[in-house]
Amino acid sequence: MLVAINLQSEVGQSVASRFATIDSLVHRSTWRIDQSIFGDYSIDKVRINESFYSSKPPLLPALGALVYFSWHLVTGESFATQLSSAVVTLNVFFGLVPWIAILLVFDRLLALTRCPEDPHRLALICFAFGFLGLGYSTEFNNHIPGALSLLGSFYLLKFYELGQGGSVQVAVSGALAGISASLDPSCLPFAVALATYTFLALERRTWLLFILALSIPLLISLFLVYSSTGSPVPIYARRDAYLFPGSYWSAPLGKDALADPKLLFLFHSILGHHGYLSMTPILFLGLYQHLQEAWCRGARSLDAWLLIGFLTSFLFVSLFRTNYGGICVGLRYLLIAMPIHFYYVSRWMAERDLKSKSRLVILVLLLVVSVLNAGNALAYPSQQSAWFRILESIGLAPSV
Repeated sequence: MLVAINLQSEVGQSVASRFATIDSLVHRSTWRIDQSIFGDYSIDKVRINESFYSSKPPLLPALGALVYFSWHLVTGESFATQLSSAVVTLNVFFGLVPWIAILLVFDRLLALTRCPEDPHRLALICFAFGFLGLGYSTEFNNHIPGALSLLGSFYLLKFYELGQGGSVQVAVSGALAGISASLDPSCLPFAVALATYTFLALERRTWLLFILALSIPLLISLFLVYSSTGSPVPIYARRDAYLFPGSYWSAPLGKDALADPKLLFLFHSILGHHGYLSMTPILFLGLYQHLQEAWCRGARSLDAWLLIGFLTSFLFVSLFRTNYGGICVGLRYLLIAMPIHFYYVSRWMAERDLKSKSRLVILVLLLVVSVLNAGNALAYPSQQSAWFRILESIGLAPSV
């Protein structure tokens, strides 16, 4: 209900290039966004062979184009005539619906792992109201569909691990892992980690099935890249394409102009103004439990390889990113990992006596901070977070 009420009806700069691609695909049958009504508004565009393209991965806009084309056929309207209606429609399909689905998958995951009733309910509440994705599900972006795909892949592998699934579940898990990596590059280390786990833990035939299913979305994504520019190199990896006369990235502003040393960037990404843990501190419990279970179950366990995927993804973000995702609430690049760590929060709850006053007080305090930041994201995810402004006011965050 909260997501439905707060669905965005306008196109912000952070999503404009994706809408420009959708507009161009449907109305001009091209990936070039030169003539789109969103083309001039977008900052996430590159120039290749004298034409402009979105720098975003192509799979999500391609799927969005199918939904928009269907809406266009049914209503006879377009972005130019009914902008807010078209935007809300896309946000419903790629924000609200994935958000409902991710809650359902999370609930089924807790039931699958036999989480006791009280911790199950409490963990579901913590996830529903403490996950920053609550806010990001109100607009068209790759983070929530990517997080849903990754959580679904994990759920189906856990299903198989517990002896309740077969080759179909493994194949669908692989396909979902591939979809997550195609939607969000931050998911790629997770996909590789899950593939490595299946290689070590499953029979050869089952592992090959996972790899085959995983490769299909990735190959489709590569085909889309090639069909758009004539090169298989992802557009976002072509750094020279960002530098052209008038490019925003030639002289970025605010957070986009930050060039923090890597250690400082790592600190702020974990405990600072965009901290994975400082803004969603209830994940301290999940990360602690994840480390504990990975250690106890050994190097060949699903828990261990998920941890490796998370750490690799974090390292990837720290090495190749500098702007914390621009003006946004939280470290949006790693939203995809949060549902998995909320699952480990449920594991932490299930293994401890929550009637202990000290534990309950700690849990409530961590949850309150997490919920406040998620509520801040719900108001509008592409804004300077309240947490950032607090740290900025006392000199612990840069004035941008």
